[in-house]
Amino acid sequence: MVNQAHFMNYFPIHLKYTSNTMRELLWVISTTYQALCRNSNLVSLSNGFTAAGPCTPMVLREAATHGLVSVVSGANLWEIAVAKNLHKNYATPMEARMAAEVGCGAAKEKISRENANDIALALLKTYEENIENAPLGKSFRECYDVRKCKPSSEYMDLYKKTRKELEDQGVPFIY
Repeated sequence: MVNQAHFMNYFPIHLKYTSNTMRELLWVISTTYQALCRNSNLVSLSNGFTAAGPCTPMVLREAATHGLVSVVSGANLWEIAVAKNLHKNYATPMEARMAAEVGCGAAKEKISRENANDIALALLKTYEENIENAPLGKSFRECYDVRKCKPSSEYMDLYKKTRKELEDQGVPFIY
C-alpha cells in the first residue's frame, strides 16, 4: 500500500518445514487475507508451498486445503510450489489443478468460512503428522508423459481418488 502496488503475493513459510500448509500457517494465511480483503483494494495472491511432492495423496490434500482456505478468506490463487520448493523437476500441473478446482468450487458454491474450516480440519488430520517427513513423490518425467504433456494413468487415478474423497467431505467441484 505504501508503494501504491496493484497486487501482492503473500506466502508465509514455516522456517523448519519450508512449507505453509500446516495448521498454524493456514490460520495466518486465512486471517491475513480476510484483513486485506476487508481493508484494502489490493488484488491479493496466495501461494501455497506443500511439504509433499508430486504423485502423492499428501500433496493433493495439501493443495486442496491451501486453495480452500485461501479462497474463502478473500484471496486469489497463485498455485503452487511442491516438495518444499527445493527439488528441481518436482512439480506438475496436477497440484495447481487441485488447488484451483477446489478454490473455484468453493467460490462458486459460496462455501462459508465455518464449513471450509471443518473441511480443512478434516484434511489436516490426513497429512499434518507427515509434514516433517513428507514424501518427495515423483519427478515430472516419472508422473507425466512429457511428449503429450499429460499426467500418467497412475497420477490421474490418484487425482480422481483424492477428488472423490474431497467430494465426500463436502468440497464442491464445478469442472
